[in-house]
Order: sequence, then structure tokens, then C-alpha cells
Amino acid sequence: MKWHLPIMAGLMAMAFLAYESASAQAPKADNPPPAASASAAKRPAGTGLAMLQLLGMEPLRQQLQLTEQQQDGVTKLIDQYHQYQEQLLVQLQSVPQEQQHEKLAQFQQQLAQRGEQLGEQLDQVLTPQQRDLLEQIRFQVTVYGTMMSNRAVAEQLNLSDQQKQQLQQVYQQVQNEMWKVQQQAAKQVLAILTPEQQQQIRDLQARPAAPPQ
Repeated sequence: MKWHLPIMAGLMAMAFLAYESASAQAPKADNPPPAASASAAKRPAGTGLAMLQLLGMEPLRQQLQLTEQQQDGVTKLIDQYHQYQEQLLVQLQSVPQEQQHEKLAQFQQQLAQRGEQLGEQLDQVLTPQQRDLLEQIRFQVTVYGTMMSNRAVAEQLNLSDQQKQQLQQVYQQVQNEMWKVQQQAAKQVLAILTPEQQQQIRDLQARPAAPPQ
């Protein structure tokens, strides 16, 4: 299954800490879950898409203890999102270059709306307990992303010096873990490539950048 959304790498790092800290365990669903509850309408904008993106990670699916039927349902929703993304990319390539910037913003909005619609359909796939746990994890990821990237929000919270220090420690921990993962991934990639292919990459990197047209 393809899943190469641009923000997934960051989400994976953030969700790694999030689902590790979530203590609740969602039971398996022997029966089909009930219809979507009215609480779905009260969720913040972007919640459905965020949940859909998080479910692209196998460790999170395992924590939710999805049944085989639920796995299939989630995979279909993710695939629909990916197919829509590919369709928009094809359309964008046919747009004249001078109009691409404007169209890109429009396509991004359409993609977000489609992702939100598909994310809301998760209520038909997950049990209430699984939805609650997923929402808990989504909130943890959102809080982490906000605290690490939005200084204005952090300032509004009037954080104490101790809290600032603790947040810096968390941020450093994530950076260290990401660096370890990147190093391990780099070693695995090099092990796949032949020495000749590795040399080709070195040669490409050594070439001077082409001047702007």
C-alpha cells in the first residue's frame, strides 16, 4: 500500500511518543461498530484527516487491535485518499506553469476536504472505544506539534521556566530518536544498493548545480 504523504515522517515521530504513552487498550470488535455518533460533528476541523493519516502506521493499528475486517476498511479509505491525491497531481501537471501556484493552493484545499470526508467515515469502521483511543492519540500528537512549532501558542500558555525546560528535553529526545532512525535507515539503504550504484550517487552529488533558467 502506498503512503507517502509529505507530513507522515513528522507524524510518525510524534505519534511514536504518543502511542507509547497511551495506557488504554481498545478491545477487538467482534460485531460491526455502531453508526457514527453525534460527537463527530463536534470535532475540530482537520480531525478526520489527522486520524486517517495516523492509521497509516502499522504500530498504531496494532495498538487499536483492529480486526481483519477493520484493517480492510481502513486500508480502503487510505487508498481512496491516495488515489484522489494522485488525480490532483496529474491535473496539476497539466496546468500552465504561471497558474500552478494558484492551482496548488486550490488542490491542497480540495485534498484536505476529501481527507476529512474519508476520515469521518472511520466512525463506521472503528468501535467507540477505538475511536476514543485514536482521538486521545491524535490530541497528543496535535499538542506536541503545536508546542514544538508554534511559539505564539506556547507564549499564551504562560509556561513556567520548569515547563519550558521539560519541553526542551522532550524536543531533544525526539530529535535524538529521529537521528537514530535516519542513521539506521541510511545503513539499510546502502546495504540494498550495489557499490556501483553507490558510486553513481556520489558522482551525481559531485556535479555542480545547474544554473537557473
